[in-house]
Amino acid sequence: MRDTSRTPPMPLSSLSFDGPLGRQIVELHTWVVREGIRGADAAALFDGFCQRLVIAGAPLWRAFIGMPTLHPQWGGYSYTWRRDLNAIEPSQFERGYEYEQILLHSPFGYLIRQVEKSSQEGDPWQHLRRRLTGPEAQHDFPILKELAAAGASDYFAEVVRFGADGDPSYGTGIGYSFATDRPGGFSDDEVSGQIVTFDIWISYDPVVFLQIMAGA
Repeated sequence: MRDTSRTPPMPLSSLSFDGPLGRQIVELHTWVVREGIRGADAAALFDGFCQRLVIAGAPLWRAFIGMPTLHPQWGGYSYTWRRDLNAIEPSQFERGYEYEQILLHSPFGYLIRQVEKSSQEGDPWQHLRRRLTGPEAQHDFPILKELAAAGASDYFAEVVRFGADGDPSYGTGIGYSFATDRPGGFSDDEVSGQIVTFDIWISYDPVVFLQIMAGA
């Protein structure tokens, strides 16, 4: 099975904002920035972000975003959105063996290791995609088995590091994932659109993004 973790996403420079996808990205980006400036909390912002992706036509079933912390007790925190539940589930992960094992055997643990290997190359972005149904199905992480059993058909995850060496004041970066339950999974254009939408938010407004995630 071909590993897609190093397949580059659509470069921002090649995206036209004059077409339907470009206009949707601009509208969503504008909404995110406006809500961030207004002081929206992370759960409400992530919920609105995901719902707007669905309204725009993305077949999104589940979305996840997580970030490590420098807190002495909590190793990280995350938000999980599900379309069928119409709810956000916040989580905190206490430091210790259990948290380390969860991370070690997750797609994000794998991607973080890839980021560390490529740090000398200055590549802070790593991602992977896994088909969860059909002849190309690949369930090489426990979470993928769980999602497939729950009805997911396709999965995409990315780790974004803040600078080639990371910024210690904000932790090592963030990880996010999208999953769909549509038969056949995401189209390549849908994956590219979701990547670009999220990456533009992070790239152009990292301070607002981090303040929201930190609950500032």
